Amino acid sequence: MKLFTIEEIKKLDQQNAITEIIKIKKKLLDLRVKQSTRQPIKSHLFKLYKKQIAQILTLKHNN
Repeated sequence: MKLFTIEEIKKLDQQNAITEIIKIKKKLLDLRVKQSTRQPIKSHLFKLYKKQIAQILTLKHNN
């Protein structure tokens, strides 16, 4: 997954930010399902997805 830079997040309007958060949360859910069914996963993605959600929410809340 491509990481967003701070500039890219700042350029997102409110609707696009919500859409991106929903996409990331779906990926996080899929990752949790894979983990619970003992399929191979890349565990570092949990931290990455959570961090991206937090960055988007923080920057959009401050603006």
